[in-house]
Parts: sequence; C-alpha cells; structure tokens
Amino acid sequence: ADVMLRGHPTWAQWAGAKANEALVGAAVMAPRVFARFLPAPGEGPSREDMDAGYLKLHGRGRMVERDGKETPLKSTYHFPLDTGYLMTAQMLVEAGMVLLEKAKAGPGGVLTPAAALGSDIVARLDKELDAKFELSEA
Repeated sequence: ADVMLRGHPTWAQWAGAKANEALVGAAVMAPRVFARFLPAPGEGPSREDMDAGYLKLHGRGRMVERDGKETPLKSTYHFPLDTGYLMTAQMLVEAGMVLLEKAKAGPGGVLTPAAALGSDIVARLDKELDAKFELSEA
C-alpha cells in the first residue's frame, strides 16, 4: 500500500499489490474456502493472553516543506491493552464521539477516516484509553 501512495511502483510491487487485492476479494466472495484457515467462534485468545496484550506501533516518515527541505520523522503509538479484542469496542465508541463532536462544526459528506477524525481521535484515545502517541525528528 505504501508503494501505491508514492505513485511509481515497480512491476513486482504492482503485481504483489494486485495479488493481495485478489486474495482479499476471494476471501470476501468465497468465505467457505478460507474458513478452514480461520479460528472458529470461541477459539480466540484466552483472557490471560488478552490481559497481557498490548500494541506498540513504530512509524517513520519525512516532512517535505514547500522549499524542498526535508525533515525525517519517527513516531510511536502505544496502547496498553490488547487492541484486537479488549479495546476494539472502546476505540469505536471514541471514534463515534469524535464524529458527533465534529458534526456540530458544520456539514459533513463522504470523508476518509483521516479527514473525518483528524488528530482529534489521537487526543481522545490518549485521554480515554491511556494510549500514548509520540512524534519527533529522527
């Protein structure tokens, strides 16, 4: 996906992205074929595993100013609990709360999550779920 954002993928990158899209499409269109590879209901992680879980994301990027000056950046986003199960519903509620607050600001429309939620979702998750986002120069 990062390859597609840059706009000039190599042939191998393009083929890999298309293969991934085909696999996801096949899983949606023929779920029975893929069901044997997925856990059945109730076969998820144990409560102990979920209580011990956490998520720490690392990102790298660069900021390019209008004059062409580039600044390398790095980020870390830490969630103290299991985001796959325990925090999913909480994150959905917080996203909904941000959307409700922003709806008061004016008309909406069809928006991407980044445009609809903006940095407000990061602040809200930091406050309500004890997540921590850090951004600095690399």
